Amino acid sequence: MRVSLFPRMGLVLFCVVLCAFGDFVVRSSFLRAATPCEELLRLVPDSIGFCVVIQDLRSHALAWRSSPFLEQLRRSVLTAKVHNCAQLKKLSQFESKMKEKLGFDWERLRDDLLGDAVVLAYRPGSPGQPQQEQGVILLRARKEQILTELITRINKVQQEEGMLKGLWERRYNGVVYYRRLEYDKRTKRNKSPIFYYVHGPILALSAQEEMLRQVIDGDRMRPGGYGEAVRRLRELGAERALLAVWLNPRAFDAELDAKIANAPGERSTAIKHFARYWRALDSVVASLSLHERDISVSLGFRACVAELPPAARRLFWEAATVSDVWQRLPSPALLA
Repeated sequence: MRVSLFPRMGLVLFCVVLCAFGDFVVRSSFLRAATPCEELLRLVPDSIGFCVVIQDLRSHALAWRSSPFLEQLRRSVLTAKVHNCAQLKKLSQFESKMKEKLGFDWERLRDDLLGDAVVLAYRPGSPGQPQQEQGVILLRARKEQILTELITRINKVQQEEGMLKGLWERRYNGVVYYRRLEYDKRTKRNKSPIFYYVHGPILALSAQEEMLRQVIDGDRMRPGGYGEAVRRLRELGAERALLAVWLNPRAFDAELDAKIANAPGERSTAIKHFARYWRALDSVVASLSLHERDISVSLGFRACVAELPPAARRLFWEAATVSDVWQRLPSPALLA
């Protein structure tokens, strides 16, 4: 029996095209599903110690305005005292000056600049070397044009007032970023330089050039993927929270080892015992979510149970098992 080669090749070609198209659809839907917060978190280096995430501030603020809880809070005595305090009046004066110089009031700052997502990431230095600490602030503005105009206005105003001593363009792997040097009129000295990088509506700001370059690497090397921070928030159900804090225990292991080595005998035993629990801990996430009628606060831990001491392992296994007592309590009970 003779079988033509062309139908076989056509079938193979059809399968290849189908697979390629399916991969494209999956990747495209995955990229479209990325939230502004996830766009920022993919830039965060995996080796950070912790990061603070604030997202969807604009929508939460709009929903919170009609909240019964906020209405009761406005009528409280505490709110009245806060409105009359001197610090709030200073903030009002600062807002007026900010609107005059930059064209931004608190509401526009919240909605147009901070409304999508803000991330603060921190990495501890080596034990006994606090000067090695690094941090970065990331934000995603509503539109690229808004962010560009604001940066231009800030630079212009600070140059006119003698606060910006210099602005230099730098390059790293073909990517442009900037070094800013400000002048402190009170101390009559230059401040430490600040480095910033702009990519579309995203701004990265750091006092450490090395940290900013790692952010640029994340932007360049993860065009469609996500880093450790996104995975950890998803694991513990905090990827949509208004406020979330992720703690990476591994970033503090060196500091813990140094404490064990330098602790006196009576304290060394206690620290070593704590270290057994700490090293079994994989991730800690705290989150806060606002709803129209309530506030949700969550604290989640991810740990390797097999690495915990026996007593802790028994506690975890027993806590994961529902007691027979609960089956004998009526569901509408007032107190259980």
